[in-house]
Amino acid sequence: NLTSTTYTVSGLTAGTTYSIYVEAKDAAGNKTPSNTISVTTTGSVAETLLNTYNFVSSMENWVPSNTSNCAWTNNPAYAFEGSGCVMTRYNATATTPTISLAGFSQVEFKFYFTAVGMEANKTFTLRYSSNNGSTWSTVATFTSASTATGTRFVTDNGFYVATVTMNSTSFKSTTKFR
Repeated sequence: NLTSTTYTVSGLTAGTTYSIYVEAKDAAGNKTPSNTISVTTTGSVAETLLNTYNFVSSMENWVPSNTSNCAWTNNPAYAFEGSGCVMTRYNATATTPTISLAGFSQVEFKFYFTAVGMEANKTFTLRYSSNNGSTWSTVATFTSASTATGTRFVTDNGFYVATVTMNSTSFKSTTKFR
């Protein structure tokens, strides 16, 4: 018994064709079906791995803001994979090579990190540039704390993962992250 002119159908399968019709029912209980329409749900989302940086033996073409406070190190104690990692200190950045995101509508940036020696309530940020680094926007800020909640993380020797998802209809071929 609907009084609305819209209805949301849930529980459908991606990439499947369905036949849909409605029935009108009068006060006496007489039913009259509408014409049947055929609709197809969109297919599943295609995921594409654009880049993976493991920093096993180098900065892998990331550009440090300065080599005193941001550098690759051969220290397996802080490496998520292998024996190397990028270590950053106060006011340092590491910038990705140019990445083409043209044609994508959603991007997931995922990284693993430790916060060894980071003081409580200090932050680091993930920044995004659509114009090859001419201007930057902060897309996520992570703050050290004693427990992991939201975008806060534990400051001990464990590894944590941060995932930032961005949606846009106008990603460019001149994207960089830092």
